[in-house]
Amino acid sequence: MLVSRVAALEGETIEIKDGSVYINGAITDDSKLMSIHYDGLGTYGIPGRPYKIPDNSIFVLGDNTVNSIDSRVNGAIPVEQVVGVGYKIIWPFKKEAKI
Repeated sequence: MLVSRVAALEGETIEIKDGSVYINGAITDDSKLMSIHYDGLGTYGIPGRPYKIPDNSIFVLGDNTVNSIDSRVNGAIPVEQVVGVGYKIIWPFKKEAKI
């Protein structure tokens, strides 16, 4: 199972450059994505190589950027593979909170 943050939706183009996430050419305004430094990782997170999200798919990014196996490695995820929505942070305990 993979638990990650949705960064881009079908039809959008995502690019990771200088550690920041760009959607359709503009830096994201998602405060959580803005607070994390994403480096190029894997086939789909290479700086300077925008990636268009296919139909019926999403692009996800993990918060633990160095160790996260997310869409930067696996590409977009078909929507039919999504089984739920996170509602609470439980680890680490000091950051426990509802999302």
